[in-house]
Amino acid sequence: AWNMAPWMSAAIAHHHEPEHASEFRDEIYTTQLADQLALWTAEFPDESLSEAIARFRGSPALDALNVYEDELEILLTRRQKVLDFAGALQQ
Repeated sequence: AWNMAPWMSAAIAHHHEPEHASEFRDEIYTTQLADQLALWTAEFPDESLSEAIARFRGSPALDALNVYEDELEILLTRRQKVLDFAGALQQ
């Protein structure tokens, strides 16, 4: 009904179980990682960086996308910047 691109439909449909997808795996794992980061941002606002890295360690999305720990750390340290940007969009 929304006429989304096939990769987008697949990412939405399979990001909780990407192993069931037959195509668009990079897009699906990227969506899964984005979902995990958003959940972490909302539900664990006071978690330390080392705790967050431990939480994400072993994530199938990180492995599938070849995201290394130093790259994950960069993503995690951008939390406030993302929150500020999201807040500006709400205004």
